Amino acid sequence: MAAWNETCRSVVSPWECDVTEHFTIAYYFDRLADAAVTTEENLGLRELAGSGPRRFDVRFVRELRAGASFHILSAPIALDENSVRLGHQIIDSAGGEVTAWVEETLDHTAAPLPRNLRDAIEGRLLAWPGPAVERRPEPTTMKQFISTVRDRIKPMDLASNGRLALSAFVHRFTAGSIQALAAIGATGVRLIDERPRHGSMGASIAFLHPGDLGGVLTELVQPPR
Repeated sequence: MAAWNETCRSVVSPWECDVTEHFTIAYYFDRLADAAVTTEENLGLRELAGSGPRRFDVRFVRELRAGASFHILSAPIALDENSVRLGHQIIDSAGGEVTAWVEETLDHTAAPLPRNLRDAIEGRLLAWPGPAVERRPEPTTMKQFISTVRDRIKPMDLASNGRLALSAFVHRFTAGSIQALAAIGATGVRLIDERPRHGSMGASIAFLHPGDLGGVLTELVQPPR
């Protein structure tokens, strides 16, 4: 009987968190990569995943913090003539709440799946309980793009298959985003404290530096979970 399979079980280490003590997105993708490989191997798709294009659509629902335990449930959720779509649920192990929904699409246009493999995957398809992906058009020109990151691939950036790891892509994307914001004058706003304060009713609060906001002291509030 088809079922969601556990493909990763882990914890959030303090050094994997950003200045607000939230699990950094690059490390979500580090664990997601493990879950993806395990799922692809279970379905007999490892060769396809290593050679064809693939796409990840991710919706983050709630932050994970240092010390949190979480696991990932995965399953095939769609199959057509050109692609296989896998679903991954990143779940807070303590409360059972989904913290992120991930759809992974493997393109097999260049190498159609054998009939026996298609039949096996079809027999394991499950309904996707997560939100629908918002499809957006791909850029048609590079005319308005600007250079933001120039880097080299280092041994620590490689996955087990010898290719650039998903987490390494995201680390570069983060750096590129910051450079792009700086290029248009959107410089960073400083926090007064290095970490959130404990507010009333269990909320977490933080204050933005008035020197970066025209002399206005701004408070950010995150309700308790």
